[in-house]
Amino acid sequence: ICQLAELETAARLQQLDAFTENSDLEPTEVIVSVAVLLTAPEEVSGNISLTNDFLNVVDNIINVDVETLQDTQESSNTSAKILESIEFVGERIPVENASGP
Repeated sequence: ICQLAELETAARLQQLDAFTENSDLEPTEVIVSVAVLLTAPEEVSGNISLTNDFLNVVDNIINVDVETLQDTQESSNTSAKILESIEFVGERIPVENASGP
């Protein structure tokens, strides 16, 4: 999983999504997944497709066992880091004006 950080953003997020689909992740796997995920916000910002991929990974991670998430929050502040990255990415989601120019 550590090698994912070296991939192009789209490939990194797709492989991270596949890895995190398993909700039985161990604390170390959650910590590393979050670390890899946090390499993407700058590149994701403003790209709706990459933003969706990013949020899919976030969704996978937050569906992990509550005890595991608590452990990783206490040891590595993972939940706070995810929330911060969601805020960063969310502020840069392109919004289309459906009512016209």
